[in-house]
Amino acid sequence: MYSLPMLFYGWVEKKRSLRLRLSDPDWIQTNDLLLRRQLLYSAELPDLGISEAQRYRFIGAGKREIKFFYEKFYSGFRLIGYICPFLLLVMKSIFCCILLTLLLVQNSTLFAQKKIVQIPGIPKTWNWINNPKEFAIRENSIAITAAKGTDQYVSLDGKYESNNAPKLLFTPGKDFIFTAKLSTPFDSLYDGGAILLYSDAGNYAKLLFEKAEANSIMVTSSVISQKQTDDDYHVAVKGTEVYLKVATSGKAICFYYSADGMQWNIVRTFAFKQRPTMKLGFYAQSPLGPSCTVSFSEIKYWPKAFTNFNTGE
Repeated sequence: MYSLPMLFYGWVEKKRSLRLRLSDPDWIQTNDLLLRRQLLYSAELPDLGISEAQRYRFIGAGKREIKFFYEKFYSGFRLIGYICPFLLLVMKSIFCCILLTLLLVQNSTLFAQKKIVQIPGIPKTWNWINNPKEFAIRENSIAITAAKGTDQYVSLDGKYESNNAPKLLFTPGKDFIFTAKLSTPFDSLYDGGAILLYSDAGNYAKLLFEKAEANSIMVTSSVISQKQTDDDYHVAVKGTEVYLKVATSGKAICFYYSADGMQWNIVRTFAFKQRPTMKLGFYAQSPLGPSCTVSFSEIKYWPKAFTNFNTGE
């Protein structure tokens, strides 16, 4: 490690002409190191045509220059000793910065991979708004686990709202029919999952399958406009599974539910003012429980308008 500075310094010193001033106006310039050694060790001085006094002045000047050389050499050596720990610290800092950058890039890549989802059978790219606790995709289904305290809700008086439920959405066509089977164990009050039409936190519509008071299982729907909700459509169902459907035709949007996916019952119809920015998809919630996993299976999407208002077909 120290050999390179030494060699460099030696090269510089060698490149210098070893100028030894005997007296003005006499200059003796030599690069002969053997001569230098002879002078320093009082060997026979080559015949330079100089006096004895000049000889001793020559030897003294040589000694001074050699002393100066070694002083600079050891000063440089000590300087390297001081600088090396600092350089080591700088190198460690650079290495840590590079490592941190690589980790951030890797995490960003993983995060981006998590944000974008493809579900087999649905020719759309899905994106998360609020990441779930976990999710799993199997064939034509996805299971979404919502963490504790997650909800998609606006109170009737507008004083309370929550928009932290994990939402998986895509951009639908102008008209569409969208269905899915929802199932969940309903371990805690208000656990549930929904089909969601979403523009932003203050404008969305949901068709929700949730556990209500007195252990009742309900299909509820709400249309929220400018953070004002109607929240007054409720249908009691049996079991922990249900089929939900959203169908559109022009400005009309209809919500449906079914026990078997064959016989459909209309829940409501409405218009959604934010159609140009509307997304379509799912969400899961667990406002009071430790978590809630909702399975969305048998997912189907048709880019066409319904022709039968009562069934959404």
